[in-house]
Amino acid sequence: MGILSRDEILSNADKSIRVEPLEVKELGGTVYVREMLESEYQQVIAPHVGKESSNLAARFCVVCLSDTDGERLFTNGDLSTLAAKLSHKTLEKIARKAIEVNAAGDETLEDFEGN
Repeated sequence: MGILSRDEILSNADKSIRVEPLEVKELGGTVYVREMLESEYQQVIAPHVGKESSNLAARFCVVCLSDTDGERLFTNGDLSTLAAKLSHKTLEKIARKAIEVNAAGDETLEDFEGN
């Protein structure tokens, strides 16, 4: 492996997004969970870490649910709809997988929620 240029890094960036399947029996099938971009984390997750009533599990789902190619299924504007339609159990299951896929070390959803 050689030293990468700026253009090589930027042109290959989207190829490095990790996508993993997750069976969600509650929804009747499999979903795909992807790594989030730093900009997504800073905009959607970071401002709400450690705050009560932040819908953090739903936030992880909005950012990390994707198709098999890693393209997001939901926009940030879908947050309240997703939170209103999916059970807490389902949102937490997907959020836990999102944390795992995003290599947040030993962090758990509770760590992000400040519990």
